[in-house]
Amino acid sequence: KLRVGDLGSCGIRAWVECRPELESSLRRGVGHQVHDDLVAHQRPAAPVLGDVAEHALFNLVPLARAGWKMANLNRDSEVVGQVGRIMHHMDRATQRRILHCDMDAFFAAVEQLDHPEWRGKPLLVGGDPKGRGVVSTASYEARPFGCHSAMPMAAAMRLCPHAIVVRPRMERYAEASRQVFEILEQFAPVAEPVSIDEAFLDVTGCERIFGPAKQIARKLKDCVHLATQLTASVGVAPNKFLAKLASDLRKPDELVVVAPEGIRDFLAPLPIARLWGVGKATLPKLERMGIHT
Repeated sequence: KLRVGDLGSCGIRAWVECRPELESSLRRGVGHQVHDDLVAHQRPAAPVLGDVAEHALFNLVPLARAGWKMANLNRDSEVVGQVGRIMHHMDRATQRRILHCDMDAFFAAVEQLDHPEWRGKPLLVGGDPKGRGVVSTASYEARPFGCHSAMPMAAAMRLCPHAIVVRPRMERYAEASRQVFEILEQFAPVAEPVSIDEAFLDVTGCERIFGPAKQIARKLKDCVHLATQLTASVGVAPNKFLAKLASDLRKPDELVVVAPEGIRDFLAPLPIARLWGVGKATLPKLERMGIHT
């Protein structure tokens, strides 16, 4: 649900020029009250977003489509052009620009930051390998051996016997997380935490301040690294689901952008295991159904 501020901050310039031949179409397309609000605020070639009642904004796209149809029927090229511009701006405005920022091997990266002698070596953060300990984070040096988070620490040690095992220091990770989130909140009104080391940001409407979404993501990555000496992978997409897929695609320290027109091409070759939420229990069921990508 969009608010006036969401659209106004995008710098949209849309206008409505009411004409007698559009009157009935406008009323049918957006309703009497919305139509009257638009007429009351309309000024040819002048901004109306931000002045129009909130519920009118929700209906600008139906308004434009109704006007487009009527103008084409009446072969009014001037109105076709104006309504076409409204539709273009509204389509652009209603496409969200979502960032998913995911810190790379966060717990292990913090340990390697605090202990330079561990950098470049396989590192496992988690419980006691002699008991029922579980791997919280495996450094990227440990992952080629088959080590990954949520696996038993004893199994990880069998795969990589020379790995360094470290017990978690949650207070230190929370401190580093606070640093990261302070930076994220400088780039968007709201940073929605997913966990201690990842968050979604809706940068729709922030582009006039920071530039296009890809540029925002690049600045964000640079600021995080400069302030914390830690790296983050960022995905940029029209929704949270795609942004999270994108951030995980080329880790570590990468930036992946999924354009609205490229969604199908982005998703088509990905294995079904990449689907957010598909785990060991769901994957075999999907494969038995013949769903692999």
